[in-house]
Amino acid sequence: MSVFEHEFKERFLKCSLEELIPYAQWRRGQREVLEYVQSSLKENSIIVLEAPTGFGKTLPVILATLKRALEEGKKVLYLVRTKNEALAPFRELRRISRHTGLNIPFAIFRNKKEMCAVKEFHELEYEDFLQRCRILREKGYCRYFKNVEDVEPEELSKIVQSTRDMQKLADALILRGLCPYESMRKVGERSWLIIGAYPYLFHEQTRESFMRSLNLKLDELIVVVDEAHGLPDYLSSLYSHSFTLSDLRKARKEARTYLGLEETREVLEVLRRLEAWMKSVVQSTAQDIVIRRESEIVSLLGSIEKFSDLVRKAYLRFIAENRPQTFHLMKILKGIEAVSSMYEGYVLCVFRDPLPTFCYRCTLPSVKVERIFSNVWATVLMSGTMPLREYLQATLGLKEKNMLEFRVRGTVGRLRAIVARDVTTRYEERSPSMLEKYAKYVCQAFNVARRVVMVVAPSYDVARQLFANLVGLGVRSIILEREDTRIESVTRKVYTHIERRGKGPVILLAVAGGKLAEGIELRFDGRSFIDIVIIAGIPYPEPSAYTEALLREIMKALKDPGKAWRQVFETPALVKILQAVGRALRSEEDKALVILLDRRVLERETFREVATDLDPNFVECTLADFMEKASKLYSELGLS
Repeated sequence: MSVFEHEFKERFLKCSLEELIPYAQWRRGQREVLEYVQSSLKENSIIVLEAPTGFGKTLPVILATLKRALEEGKKVLYLVRTKNEALAPFRELRRISRHTGLNIPFAIFRNKKEMCAVKEFHELEYEDFLQRCRILREKGYCRYFKNVEDVEPEELSKIVQSTRDMQKLADALILRGLCPYESMRKVGERSWLIIGAYPYLFHEQTRESFMRSLNLKLDELIVVVDEAHGLPDYLSSLYSHSFTLSDLRKARKEARTYLGLEETREVLEVLRRLEAWMKSVVQSTAQDIVIRRESEIVSLLGSIEKFSDLVRKAYLRFIAENRPQTFHLMKILKGIEAVSSMYEGYVLCVFRDPLPTFCYRCTLPSVKVERIFSNVWATVLMSGTMPLREYLQATLGLKEKNMLEFRVRGTVGRLRAIVARDVTTRYEERSPSMLEKYAKYVCQAFNVARRVVMVVAPSYDVARQLFANLVGLGVRSIILEREDTRIESVTRKVYTHIERRGKGPVILLAVAGGKLAEGIELRFDGRSFIDIVIIAGIPYPEPSAYTEALLREIMKALKDPGKAWRQVFETPALVKILQAVGRALRSEEDKALVILLDRRVLERETFREVATDLDPNFVECTLADFMEKASKLYSELGLS
């Protein structure tokens, strides 16, 4: 431990909580959260913290975990999914540093590929990028990496403390000819708290490199996972392998380019068999997703040792040309190697659209992360909408005896809710007339609103149909989320609309679980612009061969069919609903009207409880009396 680190530790631990808080006062409940987390953090403990959006979870969790880390000689690894989510801990640490004058030693790591100074590499697949980065460093070809050797950690730390956001931090380092990742690694060696993206702990190759470069061990870490409600889905995607028919065709071209004639023949034969198998699977049924056994691939291909050697040989030749492109042969090799291993908690499937796709899908990420959570010193999983305890145990492999829960209910009085009895997006009833009725509900809510009406559809297809129906009703102020929508673009459009039309309302037509419903921030003077949230149908996962396979895996873990069904179908829908509602509550002062347009909210106990949590006095309606009731509740909230 350096003299600087020792002095910081002594001074920080002597500070009272009131001396550390960089605000005039605690928000309601913050101090209680801090004291609970601080007193509960012990070796092997796993704290599940749920507190509503706008509560201010970041500050108390940072202070509690940092104090415990200093007391126990550990470090805090604060994990976020996106660069936007990293802003909250980044800003709080800077505020605490400025307020106390302590200059908390911390480092911040975004996705390593996004931090790279070589912009051409940003288009690579992540695995490809890691290989390129390693080779350039080892061969001494990366000047940004080499330049960091001549800079003192204190100088780098000053740059971190003086920069307002992460992109400007990366830009400032690149402008000085420095690798942002390597710069943060140097700062991180002397830091008590490290902010990083999920892969730094959960991606095996990234974790090993990251931990080794900082001289860290898992049992030295207090891990905080922000927005942990989405961690199971994120891990499922991270640990899955997939490739399309298009990838196979590009792989054939790579084989011809980088291998000899006989070697190419051997590789092409494997690719031919895979393509023929994928085509036969999709032609054998009309289903969009087809589940198959791993043994089919093992029998089809036999030993892949020779294929593996040839692909790796071709990859080395490809790397030598320093091309900023994905190497598709390696992508395919990783997929069939995984299938050949026949991992527990995985399912092999073929997707029909938009292109036939081979996918080895991780259904239970617990098989990969149980060891991680067992080995770190302690964990805090936090979100505004944490899934149920049993779901976390089944999907993340958490041990019941180590789990502690602290759930804050803080929306009472800030929300009013209406539940419609006469509409549903239940697949069998999703007719054109039903979606026209949905559009009429939205149109009436639009006539009540003054600012942003966020409408959350269960799918992109339903969103597009609603959009067409609303246009047909004469509504023009609509921003529709598409698959390629960027949050920054939507934010600009909303602010431009408000500037041009004063306080006229606008409809933000989003998709449950999409970028907008999960991550958009629309604020002015600290208050949310969204004052009505409409859930246009319960966003259940679509029934498919894949969800059936997932249900079987969860059933094995929970040994309760009813509970398994709720975890596979209701829990994801519940989390998506609450995340969408949370977009309207970005501070303690925010209020909103929530409109739940699906009669299944009244029929299913899980969703009726959600409605009651949002508003113990929620109101039921039909289209005939909706306008009157919505106007009344909107007025009671003081929004009109």
